[in-house]
Amino acid sequence: MTKVVFLLIPGLHLLDLAGPAQAFGTAADLGCGYQLCYVGEQEDVPTAQGVTVRAATDWPQLAPEDLVIVPGWRVGPAIARTGPVADATLRQLSGHHANGGTVASVCAGADALGRAGLLDGRRCTTHHDIQDDLIRRYPRATVVRDVLYVIDDRVATSAGIASGIDLALHLVAVRDGPAVAARVAREMVVYARRNGDEQQASAMLRHRNHLSDTAHRAQDHIEARLADPLPLTEIAGACGVSERTLTRRFAAATGLTPLRYQQLLRLERAGHLIGHGATVEAAARAVGFTDARMLRRLRARAGSLAALGLCGQLLPAVPCRCFLAADAGSRWSSDDREGGVQNVHQLSLIDITQSYCAQFNDATGTVGIWPVIRSLSSTVSSASPCTPRAARSAAPTRRSSRTPA
Repeated sequence: MTKVVFLLIPGLHLLDLAGPAQAFGTAADLGCGYQLCYVGEQEDVPTAQGVTVRAATDWPQLAPEDLVIVPGWRVGPAIARTGPVADATLRQLSGHHANGGTVASVCAGADALGRAGLLDGRRCTTHHDIQDDLIRRYPRATVVRDVLYVIDDRVATSAGIASGIDLALHLVAVRDGPAVAARVAREMVVYARRNGDEQQASAMLRHRNHLSDTAHRAQDHIEARLADPLPLTEIAGACGVSERTLTRRFAAATGLTPLRYQQLLRLERAGHLIGHGATVEAAARAVGFTDARMLRRLRARAGSLAALGLCGQLLPAVPCRCFLAADAGSRWSSDDREGGVQNVHQLSLIDITQSYCAQFNDATGTVGIWPVIRSLSSTVSSASPCTPRAARSAAPTRRSSRTPA
């Protein structure tokens, strides 16, 4: 059982407390093993919104796996002389971190961490209104602007107010996996998890920002069996729809195919594991890749595409009969491969470029990756299905019909 201890300081903002508490409480309801505790230097703690909350004055026994969170409080023009915290309480914060625990803050709560010496030599953030003041008060800290949260050596700081929810979801994802974090976010109706100090938010939460029940059910099934081979027929059966309907609805909601979505989740989960000390080999096995070489290749390709800025570019959803390269996580049947038919769906450049087969076999009448992209684009105006061979033979005709500038 992991304890999540909230340190309540007079004048605290209710949402700074309630947002993370709701996230961890929802995770506990899902069986994740969180125990929420509330401590303070007085039993009755007034809030900035006029509601008094109750707190225990005795700290629970803390273990390294436990988490301490300091919600922010109302500040004046400056942080100074606000948020009274006794030296004994500051020693609790620094002592827990020294024993291997994680300490987090929301908004002005970063000031309490600074007074405890936890910001020295570390990156941190806080609400934009008090960032300059935090820089002056703790010159040894590196205050990062324009981000929602920063984590540095088990010291987690967030910008304030609603960003405490984003930080809590991230911490749940680290401990319990992104599948649980996605379920928590869905229960809280905050499907779109926002960035921390990373360029991309969680793929699992980023693609939950829709209202398609079929797509949500498919995502639930994929997330629950992240490391397993998942044929499209199985996912469709779990959703009670045909494969064609699943592919169409899933793509309309997320911009991805179900199997591409599984691959993105595997890559992200593997990244979490590697970031917390797992070897590439162990991470690959844990998320269902057959070997570490596949994981390394896919991670390298994802990084290259992010650097090129291709990750968010989408091609329109168009009807086509182009044989697209199978995703690395795909389990297409032999009939699917022989027929070479992919259902109507929305494709992104990252989907195509990161496909496990970057080039097609000319001997079977298929074409390379860029002719496929061109054929997809041309279908938008023609609105007629095309085969790869037809697209290749038609290309010179399109070029020759152009009038020179």
